[in-house]
Amino acid sequence: MTIKEMEARTGLARANIRFYEAEGLICPERRPNGYRDYSEEDFAVLQRVKLLRTLHMSLEEIKAVHAGDHTLADALAHHLEQLELDQADLQRSRDVCRVMQGDGVSYDTLDAQRYLDALEQAAKGPPAELAADHIPRVQAPWRRYFARSLDLSLYSTVWGLILLAFGVSIQNQGLGRNLLDLVVCMVMMFLLEPVFLSRFGTTPGKAIWGLSVTNPDGGRLTYHEAYQRTGLVLIKGMGLGIPFYTWVRNYKSYAACTEGKELDWEEDSLLVLKDKKVWRILVWAAVSGILVFALVGAELAAEPPHNRGDITVAEFCENYNELAAYHDLDALYTLSADGAWVERPHEESVIVLVDGPPPPFSFREENGVMTGLSYTLEGDWGDVMLMNYHDQITLAILAFVCAQEDYERGFFNNQVNQLLEEMNGQILPNFDRTLFGVHLTCQSDLDFDTEYGKVVFKMEKVGG
Repeated sequence: MTIKEMEARTGLARANIRFYEAEGLICPERRPNGYRDYSEEDFAVLQRVKLLRTLHMSLEEIKAVHAGDHTLADALAHHLEQLELDQADLQRSRDVCRVMQGDGVSYDTLDAQRYLDALEQAAKGPPAELAADHIPRVQAPWRRYFARSLDLSLYSTVWGLILLAFGVSIQNQGLGRNLLDLVVCMVMMFLLEPVFLSRFGTTPGKAIWGLSVTNPDGGRLTYHEAYQRTGLVLIKGMGLGIPFYTWVRNYKSYAACTEGKELDWEEDSLLVLKDKKVWRILVWAAVSGILVFALVGAELAAEPPHNRGDITVAEFCENYNELAAYHDLDALYTLSADGAWVERPHEESVIVLVDGPPPPFSFREENGVMTGLSYTLEGDWGDVMLMNYHDQITLAILAFVCAQEDYERGFFNNQVNQLLEEMNGQILPNFDRTLFGVHLTCQSDLDFDTEYGKVVFKMEKVGG
């Protein structure tokens, strides 16, 4: 019979039945699908155990009788002596034991139901002994949290690699992108976690922290059971990632876990903790680091420009357009192969700061190789403010300086970024810098009387 049938027949909780199995009092067979198959003998043993535990007999005494080390008569006699010393509320247990002793019952032929019926008529609830007879629920809230965090990091890394494969930057994300990434990661969790649980009984994060999930019979969850469990985790445990609400759900789940309460998604599943070995913390830290470096490394490898070395003007324009799409900059114009501005179609709702295309780049070439360019903004200061043309200068620097052979991509290479941040923070930008074999200058001038302004930006290879 199944554990549900055993629950119904004995009136014992599932936790009690699993506990008595763990104590060796019953040994149900295993079916091919991993579920337990309880026999009539198991039922009889559980009935006897239930009776004796309801009579407040210790589990050690019951196990000794079950193993044949003591007779039931001897155990009852000893237990009666203990009951005489107990409080007055044990009167019913003492009376039943005396009746059983007077009946001359033996363990093998004990009619447990007869005495259980008598006890249940006077009982006000399950005795403390039965309430204590269960395998303690796994708490480990922080292990659960870090296991979940690692799983989400894995999904996030996979999503980041997918974006990079399609040439989409994972940097400089706005609110919309952050929300999209959150939704995608939760959808990935909803689709993948049931597969992990039904196939392997764990997830990557749980496996590292020594955690696994089984059904109440100790077997693996079906896909449908795992699917339901994951859905409840997303809603009840994570609050669907909704700001502030997710913190409330996390706190409530943490409080329930530390108090040993059954979490909403664990009604039909059981969390198992294999061990608490310290090496699991080290593995978690190492895997977390690998995920971070894998994503950063992939970002560096995928980051434009892809035309490197001695590039032509056409290759510079390819770099420029690729970087504009990658960083979502300068959405109104692209460069043709000869360096002319080409207007992109755009919605009427797009705000245009200046009329017409940007001023043209003036390129320098030697033997077909681009050696530099200049970019001049001149006129009324309201028209030539650098903020209106910041994207063009930024993309030009990235498309040319980062294409040089001396430029090395790396985790800590931020000289170009420092220059761009410096330039972006100046209303009248002025700098003179040499980076990776390219001399960069920017001179700004403003006549306050006439409000006539001029900005001249130049890039040229050193010695070019």
